[in-house]
Amino acid sequence: MGSKNSAGALITIRFQSLPTSSSQPSLQLKRQDVHLEPAPLAIHSDHLIRLLAAGLWCEIEDADPVTGQVLAEDRNAMVRQYMAMHADKTHLQELLREDPRRSARSRVPLHQG
Repeated sequence: MGSKNSAGALITIRFQSLPTSSSQPSLQLKRQDVHLEPAPLAIHSDHLIRLLAAGLWCEIEDADPVTGQVLAEDRNAMVRQYMAMHADKTHLQELLREDPRRSARSRVPLHQG
């Protein structure tokens, strides 16, 4: 989900299996067949769902700035780290350069573009 032009990309959804199972069942869908909106996912209690929201949000050219702000200020460092690496919006990069965790700050690109 990292590139903006990923129309042919596949999304893999892994289902949590029982501890005794040796393999996790999964489902693969074409990206253009999956219609998920980042805004409702960005406020989910599970950080992995919010991480998915960050991935979706970063793919949208004219993404909702409020959702981006929420994700850039997420309580989970992984979500903020993802936003630092992939959000190419200048105001979010500036915000993430001031993140309390060095792991997020260090992932903001030094030069835009």
